Amino acid sequence: MSNFVQVRFATTGSAVSQVNHDFRLTKPNYLRDSMFHNSWNNHYFGYDPKQVKTRVKESYKEYNQIFRENHKKKYGKYRNLTKGKQSDFLSGVVTLSPSINEKLKSGKVTKDELEQAFNNSMKMIQNKINTILDEEIELFSVVLHYDEKTPHIHFAFANHTKQGESVHMKLKSYGRTYFQDLVGEAFKDLGYVRGNKKSTARNLKVGEMHQVEIKNYIAQIKGLIKKLQEKKKDLKELISLKQNKVKLKEQLDQIDLVIRNSRILIKENINRESLEKQIPVLEEKIFDIEQLENKLTVFQTLKTSTISTVKSKNTEEKNRGINISKQEILDHLKPKNRIENTVQELIKKNSSTYKE
Repeated sequence: MSNFVQVRFATTGSAVSQVNHDFRLTKPNYLRDSMFHNSWNNHYFGYDPKQVKTRVKESYKEYNQIFRENHKKKYGKYRNLTKGKQSDFLSGVVTLSPSINEKLKSGKVTKDELEQAFNNSMKMIQNKINTILDEEIELFSVVLHYDEKTPHIHFAFANHTKQGESVHMKLKSYGRTYFQDLVGEAFKDLGYVRGNKKSTARNLKVGEMHQVEIKNYIAQIKGLIKKLQEKKKDLKELISLKQNKVKLKEQLDQIDLVIRNSRILIKENINRESLEKQIPVLEEKIFDIEQLENKLTVFQTLKTSTISTVKSKNTEEKNRGINISKQEILDHLKPKNRIENTVQELIKKNSSTYKE
């Protein structure tokens, strides 16, 4: 059985959705619970997702300010970063061949040994990045997942230097093959190697691994599409078409767009990286809808309760020969109106979260 370790880098325009994925704030439908290592809890190395999101947003603002100043010096006018295209979120993953599962189950590799190797690889990667760029690049987070087919870590760095250059492009120019050497060194005591890049056998193995990954990604996307369609149906039932016809149409159109783009990726058999990036897009949309459903459910419950309370009060007043005033009813409905406004704002926000 193959004993390979590899590291991959990628930028994403949807940093928040990636953080949600890494910290399991949105749970993908491909999680497992039947394998030996699935009984272990994911390890988040002390990172808090709320703090990570806050720091990611602050870093983006810092990057945008540097970009604006650089653009002013070069072209004579200010310009902001293009969201979704110019990313300040450099993510990566360190993965092992499936042989690690049997080694963990048989005790040939312990949980502590595996975590130490991942920890060492992360330190090596961070030190190498800082050495190449001759400055300290911020590390947003590191997480270790045990709830999938094989244990692996996700990490995320800021994607800009003090001069406003792209860290990703700098590493690509330097040669990311050196990082494969680093993870190979980190895992050699566990019997894993990065492999000889000139080896045909090695390339075939990686190709086979990629085909399996593509197959899994397609299955994940199909499952998420099905879940998104169910959420769409639930959303229709929760929102009154008469009251929110335009806003509901905008929200449903965005859902349809996400589904359509996902199906195109599957049909055209786009590369592994594109399929992998589409998964958090679907997960984020499902998460947004679930948040909206929660708000709407609270609103409907409060609305029903308010109407019942007003009717009861009106009946009591009439029984005493006193008519309740219109102003009293409006005053009683104020909390409901505030929630309704919140719901409207949330719908409006969700309608603009995904652009084609």
